[in-house]
Amino acid sequence: RTALNASAWVSAGALMGGRLLHIAYNIGYFSEHPARLLFVDDGGMAFVGLYCGGCLGLWFWCRQHQIAFSAAADCAALPVSVLAALAWLGAFLHGSQYGAPVENALALELRDTFGVIEARWPTQLLAAGWSALLGLALIARKRSMCERLSIEPRRGAAVVFFVAYGTGLFLLDFTRGDASVYGAGLRLTQILYLIWGLAGIFRIGRSLMPA
Repeated sequence: RTALNASAWVSAGALMGGRLLHIAYNIGYFSEHPARLLFVDDGGMAFVGLYCGGCLGLWFWCRQHQIAFSAAADCAALPVSVLAALAWLGAFLHGSQYGAPVENALALELRDTFGVIEARWPTQLLAAGWSALLGLALIARKRSMCERLSIEPRRGAAVVFFVAYGTGLFLLDFTRGDASVYGAGLRLTQILYLIWGLAGIFRIGRSLMPA
């Protein structure tokens, strides 16, 4: 029941955050089509909004139940990696978050949100593969710690996941061809990945400092 309750908070926060950030990305379109605000058949969820909203929902749940956020986040790291992989596969099937046109060995004939098919970076598939790889790494890390060390196997899993995920997606965003908000030559998603990656590195650095 506790896990179900936490999942409800995380899901509600994720859905709200994902939709609101998607609307912010496409404010021009929604200003002209306000009736589409509540429809999600346009691929209408922003991944960064999903993560930030989910984290906010988890934080509120932790506050309500007096549970350390870091401990709850560590438990959620592996499920989040699986959900991220599935979400990117969904984007691939829908044609959203599509790659930019390119001619190289990795290019595939893919469609975008508008149905235009051409050789593109397989951004969604690469992101799904990266997410799945991180999930496997978390499983291997848990097993390794259980076998070799007498410490909590999930400790720090969330920090490791978010640093690795943010780094990979920061780089993959250079291959994306869908519209976005830009700042300092970077997509908004890249700026957010950079912020949470640096925050994670800072957290890891602090944990390695002698007491």
